[in-house]
Amino acid sequence: AKDVMGDAPPVAIVGDDPLREAVVIQQPAVAVILEEEEEVKEAPPPVVEAPEPPSNDIAVRISRSDSDKLGLELDTSNEKFLPIVKVLAESAIGKWNKTCAAGSDVRHGDCIIKVRNEAGNSPELIEKMQTMSNDVELTIRRSKEFVIVLKRRPDVLLGINVASNSSAAIGLVITALNNGLVTDWNKNTTDKTNQVQVFDNIVAINGKEGTPEDLLHNLKDGSTPEVTMKILSWHV
Repeated sequence: AKDVMGDAPPVAIVGDDPLREAVVIQQPAVAVILEEEEEVKEAPPPVVEAPEPPSNDIAVRISRSDSDKLGLELDTSNEKFLPIVKVLAESAIGKWNKTCAAGSDVRHGDCIIKVRNEAGNSPELIEKMQTMSNDVELTIRRSKEFVIVLKRRPDVLLGINVASNSSAAIGLVITALNNGLVTDWNKNTTDKTNQVQVFDNIVAINGKEGTPEDLLHNLKDGSTPEVTMKILSWHV
């Protein structure tokens, strides 16, 4: 039989009809959105900031005359703080005390922490005060007073170093803390604001105040089973 297609190339037949068009019907995609019930979230509680503790610092600003003395007797035995021993009545600070707002008077036991808004240790503050003009600007800090009670134990020392360079000083300055009864107190007390720190001042021993020499004598007296100390502190 003769090939009627002659030299025509062979035809590949796919399916029943090689001439049938493949028709693709594209249906539009249908997006189905299921609306979920919106979750109602409770608003977070408002943030309440804790109030700042009341400041013990007092700003003293005075314009004095050339004849007005400042009127402060100071304890220079504390290297960090500059405690006030006495306020003279007839002085610039004495006049301030008579006219200032209630609670802003300068008292025995306060300390100077800034001069012209500049902080420093005791020698630096004294130097600033010596060059101060008639426009006086001091920042005064009230002392905090607390009492500690230590039970003596055999062979356990108090564990503090103290110093004073003047009989008119406000008690004994604590210059170092070592292992002993005082550091044990600091570890065990539930009121952490009553921990003893370096540059606190001891102003009474077993209920007795006195000169630094008297306090040192009472501090060395080991005849009592307990030793009670009244402490003045200017730490924040």
